[in-house]
Amino acid sequence: MAKEFRGPGKDVVKKVWQELGLNEERVKESVEALKKWLAMEPHLPEESGSLHEARLERWLIRCKNSMERTKQSIDLYYTLKSLCPELMCDWNPRSKWYQDAVKTLCWFPMPEPTPEGDRVTMIKYLTKDAINYTHEDLVRSCTMANEVRMCEEYCFSDIYVLDLENYTLGHASRITFTAAKKAEICFLVYVHGKDLTNFRKQVPRMCLPDDLGGTGGSLQENWNLWLKKVDSYHNWFKQHENFKSDESKRQGGALNADDLFGFDGSFKELNVD
Repeated sequence: MAKEFRGPGKDVVKKVWQELGLNEERVKESVEALKKWLAMEPHLPEESGSLHEARLERWLIRCKNSMERTKQSIDLYYTLKSLCPELMCDWNPRSKWYQDAVKTLCWFPMPEPTPEGDRVTMIKYLTKDAINYTHEDLVRSCTMANEVRMCEEYCFSDIYVLDLENYTLGHASRITFTAAKKAEICFLVYVHGKDLTNFRKQVPRMCLPDDLGGTGGSLQENWNLWLKKVDSYHNWFKQHENFKSDESKRQGGALNADDLFGFDGSFKELNVD
């Protein structure tokens, strides 16, 4: 039976801190430093509250305790919300586009982290019918899932499991070059055929759905629970909608889509103080 998603226990948190040379005092100091930096950047929004601080802490962890990388990541996040509204805005789990998207593809973290503190995320096309497939909406729904994780998650790294059983040329043909570049992320990819012996050695059974030989409950059960989790953030998504960069106030001049993506679609490095 599937379980509800839960954040890691104190033992995992301490293990992550130890790996990154952190402790409670250093984490608090780093979060305060990030808050002061944000307050000095006129183009970035003013957020506050315990959840905001928790997200800054997780940002620091995701960037392996590098303040420079964390600042770059935060700056890029708010900038993308301004320059890529088709992916980073209208995060409403009760809207028609979202309800249509989640019938096409599921994207959710398994409820149990691995013993090493990693998190397995399942991705699967739910139908071979690509008539209602919209790449931008699916990417947007996935960014919403990651937003929820930033509020509750704490892990060393991510393991993405992509099940292509229902993927067809119809899906592939609907991805434009520009859309693919905007959503581009580089992974170390392992391809497994019908023999999943090696795959199951890489990922613990407790972190896999029953459908793939795991013990974590069925994929559909986990997906249903995750959709309820995302829906519980409905008000937070609505309040967070306008937290984006104001490029007219950026020191050194505003950025635009060409500055970020360029001709070849690669991100331009942001300079942060």
